[in-house]
Amino acid sequence: MNMHSKTPSKAKVKVADWSVWITHVSGDPALADRLSALEAGETVTLVIGGHEGVWEKKADGKDGRPTPGLKPIGDDTRNAWFELYRSHRGLLVDIALAQNEPALAARVGAPAARHRPDTVLEPASPGDQAAAWAAFTALRAAGWRFDAGQPFDRAALHERGAGA
Repeated sequence: MNMHSKTPSKAKVKVADWSVWITHVSGDPALADRLSALEAGETVTLVIGGHEGVWEKKADGKDGRPTPGLKPIGDDTRNAWFELYRSHRGLLVDIALAQNEPALAARVGAPAARHRPDTVLEPASPGDQAAAWAAFTALRAAGWRFDAGQPFDRAALHERGAGA
């Protein structure tokens, strides 16, 4: 892994945790603002410390406030960041949008343009699929059913015993 970027960036980020904290991005306020504007779960491709990888905006806090952090997605990105954390903790490294990353400014605020980490999910194993199907079919054996003619609101669910 090349820890030294070939093209120096004016933006730097402090290596301070297992995640990248947007509050630690300095030298390019526009980049920090763009990263802050990402929705929870949205991904972005960044070059950090010379390594290009995919990062996901962290989930919002329990109180609903956005968490100003990014977590590495995929083994390559995660391993590169963790190695950088072990060897460069407390230091500043270059951070930039990857060249193949569409402009964040165009994506922010446009739900159709946002992309989610669909490729991050592993396909279910045959055993997992069988277990999920068994759990689903067990609902019918337990008396649960859907009747399109029956009202389907909170009160009806309570009457059928779902709220108890």
